[in-house]
Amino acid sequence: MADTVKTLLNAALGKINKAAFNGRMSTGTAYISKEQSSIADSAAIQSGFYNAPTVLTLFAPKNFLYSSADSYIAAQNIMLAPHSLGLGFCMVARAEDTFSSELGQRLQKEWGIDEACEAKIHITLGYPAGDTPATAKPRKENRIVRVS
Repeated sequence: MADTVKTLLNAALGKINKAAFNGRMSTGTAYISKEQSSIADSAAIQSGFYNAPTVLTLFAPKNFLYSSADSYIAAQNIMLAPHSLGLGFCMVARAEDTFSSELGQRLQKEWGIDEACEAKIHITLGYPAGDTPATAKPRKENRIVRVS
C-alpha cells in the first residue's frame, strides 16, 4: 500500500476514533493524562491516533470471554519492542467503535478478517517528539499497599 494511501487511511480511521470518544472532556477527577494534551483536552487534536504514521489494530473473536483481556495483554507485549528501539507508542481504545463504522466494516472485509472477530485495541507507533528517553518521574510513596 502506498504511503499516501496509508496516511489517508490512518487519518480517516483516526477521525472516526476521535468521534467515538463522544466529546467527553477531562475533569479534575476523570482524565486521560495530566502530563500531556489528549483528545479529551484539546480540540486541536483531530485524530484519535494523534497523527501517528503507523497504527496496528488487534482483532479477536467476538464470542470469546477473554478476548478483550488477551488483546490488551498482547498489546502490552507488542509495545515492548518499539520502546526498546526508541520508538514511541500509545494504546488507543475505542477500536470496536472505530471498526463498527462503515469504513471500518469495509476494511475488515477487504483485509479478510473473519466477521466472527472484532477490533479490540489500536496501537500507534512513531518517533516521539522531544527528548527520548523521557526523564523518569519521581516515585510516589505508599502507592502499593500490602495487606496481610
